[in-house]
Amino acid sequence: MKKTIKELNEFAIASAKYLAKNPAETKFSYAIKKVQKRIEKASEQVKENYNEELYDLNVKYASVDEKGNLMYEVETTIEANGSKKEVPTQNLKFTAEKFIEKNKVQRELGKKLLATEIEFEAYIATEAPELTEEETETFKDFVL
Repeated sequence: MKKTIKELNEFAIASAKYLAKNPAETKFSYAIKKVQKRIEKASEQVKENYNEELYDLNVKYASVDEKGNLMYEVETTIEANGSKKEVPTQNLKFTAEKFIEKNKVQRELGKKLLATEIEFEAYIATEAPELTEEETETFKDFVL
């Protein structure tokens, strides 16, 4: 079975809501949990690749100093003796123009991610409770 990340997110939200409203262990809740685990395992590589692309994008558009070193935002802390000390954070610095450019590319990367299809194995429940029309539509092909 293949579904887009967007469809998987919809399933994740609906299944979390369903399990919160229906905490009893049933064959249906078992099926939901089983599919959640399968989806998590199947999507790990896609998430890892996305995070790498995102970091590469940040580095590409980040500001550099005169030596070409990446520049990081700094945080000012006060030492025990009262002196101020600037400590680099994990956040890269960007000029306003580069930040806007980066965000445009990042939005496209996000759209591409949501359209990415993940293959996983559905687990069809042998018993299903009464569901709303929306739940039925969302759970179809996952556990129904």
